[in-house]
Amino acid sequence: IRSIELPPRTNATHFRTNLRQMLIHWLCPFCSSFNKLPREQQLRSRRIRCNPLYYVCAYLPTVLSLYTGLKVHMLMGQSGPVGAEETRVEYEARVHWIYCTSGAMVAVIATDLLEAIYYTVKQEFFEYYLGIVVSLAICISFVGGNHMFLWMMVRRSLVGVRAIIMCNLMFSVSMLADLILLVCEYTWSEESVEKESGFNLIVLIFKLLERLACVAFFVVATFIYARLWSLYRYDGRSLGRRLCQILPALLAAAAICGLMLFGFLYNDGDYSSLIWDNFTRR
Repeated sequence: IRSIELPPRTNATHFRTNLRQMLIHWLCPFCSSFNKLPREQQLRSRRIRCNPLYYVCAYLPTVLSLYTGLKVHMLMGQSGPVGAEETRVEYEARVHWIYCTSGAMVAVIATDLLEAIYYTVKQEFFEYYLGIVVSLAICISFVGGNHMFLWMMVRRSLVGVRAIIMCNLMFSVSMLADLILLVCEYTWSEESVEKESGFNLIVLIFKLLERLACVAFFVVATFIYARLWSLYRYDGRSLGRRLCQILPALLAAAAICGLMLFGFLYNDGDYSSLIWDNFTRR
């Protein structure tokens, strides 16, 4: 599989082709007749070429997150394949998921810094600082976790890759559990529905749907990463050396889970929205 390093201007067509192939791969997984077509014919199809929703809702956000994530990991020396013979599973995990999620998190970091500057100028920073600090901590932990994931894949570390997959699973389960608690704690009585009628009810349902979509994204990512579970072999290194490798990833996961637990439990869960907003509204 060819590397998807940030291409020069003469290689821009190759970059766009890889991007569109990635989108077709994930947007049309069950379209059997469409998937049987040659890739060039798929790219020329009207459902892709003449679809404004594809460009606005899929192509533009993906190209921005992929480009940003690729730039970030390029600074870390991680813009190329994880090995001389990179498998398709490794390629999808690296390009389709790690680069894109890192790019999205870096974009959130940029908005957080702009918000901090804006509220500082207005002398209102301490009224909004908690949400900004929580968001920055989550995003930095995510980018650091992605860096460690690629680092483990390059070194073909069985223990390291499995540790990060477990960290991602812990995070997905934590979000799913909190979403279930939010739905169960809400009193779905006739009086509550009447109270939330009209626009407020629509907003409530929208919040639940966007959080459900967020949970579904991380659950799917966990399944994608799980395909790497048995790809590598145990290299016989000592327990101390293996712990030194996986410790940063475990600390990043512990930091995120700790922040989530704080938001979900402290002050009857009043800070839970700060964590959810980091993955939805921002």
